[in-house]
Amino acid sequence: MSRTIGHRVSQIRIRHLALLDLLMEHRSLRKAAESLGISEPTASQMVRDMEAMFGQQLFKRGRRGMTPNQMAEALHKRARVVLRETQAMEEDLRDFSDGLDIVFYLGALPRCMHGLIPTTLADLYQNHFRARVHVMEGSSTQLLSALDHGDLDIAVTRLLDEHGNPLADSRFNAQVLYEEGMSIICSNGHELASDVEVKLADLSRFSWVLPSAGSVTRKLIETEFLNVGLTPPRPTVECAISASQLSVVRTGHFLGICPSSIAQEWQQQKLLRVVQVKLKVPLPPIVAAWHQTKNDEPSIISFKAALLRSVRPRRTARQ
Repeated sequence: MSRTIGHRVSQIRIRHLALLDLLMEHRSLRKAAESLGISEPTASQMVRDMEAMFGQQLFKRGRRGMTPNQMAEALHKRARVVLRETQAMEEDLRDFSDGLDIVFYLGALPRCMHGLIPTTLADLYQNHFRARVHVMEGSSTQLLSALDHGDLDIAVTRLLDEHGNPLADSRFNAQVLYEEGMSIICSNGHELASDVEVKLADLSRFSWVLPSAGSVTRKLIETEFLNVGLTPPRPTVECAISASQLSVVRTGHFLGICPSSIAQEWQQQKLLRVVQVKLKVPLPPIVAAWHQTKNDEPSIISFKAALLRSVRPRRTARQ
């Protein structure tokens, strides 16, 4: 970094970054100023100050509001991380006064909240991990986006090439936790609730409960059918939440799809049955991903260790 650029960056204040973030959200100087609690002329002067610092215009002014250019877009990505860390610093200070050491932002797939995350949190607290944990549940796309924006410390998600591969992204570090397949499930009273093996073609005539269109599991079951020249099933019921899908399958005459570990657990509890059909398309592996700037943070190290202890029984069972 040249001395001139370094001097410009040193002039940036948190209020400048907060205003930039609000302008990117509202595309309106008036709304951004109101949200920040300042007057519109003051906000306008702050924008001019930022543009002077960086030596070029950041927004195009027009009747429809403020339109950011590529420089503004690039600066905003960095600003989000700084603002997130500033917020975390404020919360850490409050938590120190309340007797808590840190605030830890965890992102997880809903299916991981079924077993892996509760087990990991129990392990952490048993090992005196003093923290207030914020849990964000969401899809792999949502979690990786939140991680990229600095809204999460760590994300337990699936490795999806089309939505960004954290193992191949230099900004992130990631570790594969485990892999598993999919299972077709049905209620205990369904005609396929037996130990007799069936073919994929035999399932087309039944009613299905499936995840929302475009979701990972939905795409995989569609691929499973298409790979053998069959028309994918059209769902009678669509549910975005895995637990809701399982509940509908369990109480009705539907077929559903879910990770094999959940299917086996529910079958052991005699809540449903696993349909005896061979599936070839695997689910993407579950990974833990975190920003490379946090690699040496004690909270990240502790959480990774607890995750690995929690997944060890899964790995042993698959060997």
